[in-house]
Amino acid sequence: MWVSKRDVNGREVWGYPARLLVRGAHCVRLEAFFARPDTWLHGMLLGRGDRFVETFYSDRWYNIFEIHARQDDALRG
Repeated sequence: MWVSKRDVNGREVWGYPARLLVRGAHCVRLEAFFARPDTWLHGMLLGRGDRFVETFYSDRWYNIFEIHARQDDALRG
């Protein structure tokens, strides 16, 4: 599966592969691994290889991202 992050004009600005974990009536939960160089984002260091569990909703205005450390899979954010 491919996740496509788009700007306000609908153009893809970033994309990455993910694996479907759950498909619900109004959500999907995916697993993806951070593949960019280590990057600071909102005070948190995102490291290459960190595991993301991402939940996207079709009936809510928000999404949920769990960020797990690459070293020990501990929940970081």
